[in-house]
Amino acid sequence: MNNLQRKKEQQAQALLQQGSLEAAETIYRTLVQEGISNHAIFCNLAAIHGMRGQHQEMIGFYRQALAINPNLPEALFNIACVLREQGDPQGAIDHCHRALAINPKSPDTLMNLGNAQWDQGNLQAAVDAYRNALAIRPDFPDALANLGAALWGQGDMEAAVSCYRKAIAIDANHAEAHRNLSMALLQSGDYGTGWAESEWRFQVKDKLHAHPGLERWTGSNNAPGEPLIIVSEQGLGDTLQFMRYVAHLDNAGLPVALCAQPKLHGLIRASGITKVIYSPEETNQLTVGKWLPLLSLPGLLKVSASNPVVTEPYIKVPQEKIVQWQQKLAAEPRPIVGINWQGSPKGFGAETTAWRDGQDNLLPRSVKDWRQLNLDKFDTITEKTTATLLSLQKGFGSEQLSGCSFLKRFVSCQEEINQTWDFVETAAIIANCDLVVTSDTSVAHLAAGMGKITWLLLTKVCEWRWGVEGETTFWYPSMRLFRQRERGDWYDVMERVAAALQ
Repeated sequence: MNNLQRKKEQQAQALLQQGSLEAAETIYRTLVQEGISNHAIFCNLAAIHGMRGQHQEMIGFYRQALAINPNLPEALFNIACVLREQGDPQGAIDHCHRALAINPKSPDTLMNLGNAQWDQGNLQAAVDAYRNALAIRPDFPDALANLGAALWGQGDMEAAVSCYRKAIAIDANHAEAHRNLSMALLQSGDYGTGWAESEWRFQVKDKLHAHPGLERWTGSNNAPGEPLIIVSEQGLGDTLQFMRYVAHLDNAGLPVALCAQPKLHGLIRASGITKVIYSPEETNQLTVGKWLPLLSLPGLLKVSASNPVVTEPYIKVPQEKIVQWQQKLAAEPRPIVGINWQGSPKGFGAETTAWRDGQDNLLPRSVKDWRQLNLDKFDTITEKTTATLLSLQKGFGSEQLSGCSFLKRFVSCQEEINQTWDFVETAAIIANCDLVVTSDTSVAHLAAGMGKITWLLLTKVCEWRWGVEGETTFWYPSMRLFRQRERGDWYDVMERVAAALQ
């Protein structure tokens, strides 16, 4: 590299530090065209594309840098992060190991290795990697938070809570640790502290369906007659579970409105939850009233196992709809068991490092899903009972019906049911089932909220609202919990379901 080229490189470096990405990239590409083979140039080009979110191009430039100099742990680290983001955990693991062979004392690489191992379902390997990272950097709150999540995944709730508290002691504003601590406390039955900690959820990922420009309701700052707007958040199941408390406020005479997913409006109206229902777009235009996120309402009402506030069925179905489906199912052999086996393939669990940008910021990524179960696991019921099945599955997972070996055991109008997506119609169908057996999805909340006998199939370490043990839940008196005794063992669960059904 001659003096002029060296000056160009220095100029590009200065531009990069100033945030002038396009100008810096132009100079770097000119140097490459001039035949300069310098790994630092390719690393900087990779960083530019990484900051733009062009991850495939970023990998390409890092590979060119590694072809010149294989001993670049930062390049290997960032490739690993992108591969994991793209759904290639094994590739990420391989690159982390290559980076650790060069620099075995990198806590960031060890944590990213743990994240990729978690993605593969190898929780013990993830735990080991996080602990190795902490052995090098004991005051590493991200590693502590992720270690807590992995230990929680193994069922060690006490150790998980300890890790979250240690992370918060180091960084009082560590949102992921606070959010995960809230779920661990709620699952263990500490609702007082758990609800308070759950307010950190918005600092991790805002899943509110609307953002009204109004003052937040504290429970006492509303004037007489002033409207209260409760805004739904997260998934359909969350709205179905917690809208009972909107009805509680409405019954107490408060002028309450509910902002909820439009596809639930018909069911909310039929159930008499409240007289005023808004779409998210309408809610954002409101100029009068106070508002509150839906999942903050249980904390405000001090809901707990000893104070459930609402226990009676609160989801109602128009009688004429029930009669219509009663006629369609009249000739089916009893009992009719409604089944649902999969939820949306979106994860929940540790907040983990995705990749490191130019400012060395650690970006979060969610992993893990508690709710997946294949239809073929229900064959135990068909082999050991005479039950007639009725699929309540919609969308993701419903394609398994076409290849199902026991398809003849489903109701004769199953195809019509498959095309029925309206929640009021679905509730009417459920009303005509003798029993609902489901994994942890919105169907569980819909059926149990109606007071229908509902058997819920849970993984060994399940979602926070179902606690850590027992067959009953204060959320729904008509619900029975069937928990895995060993992680991943659905066979034993279905054996117990079939025996109970017999």
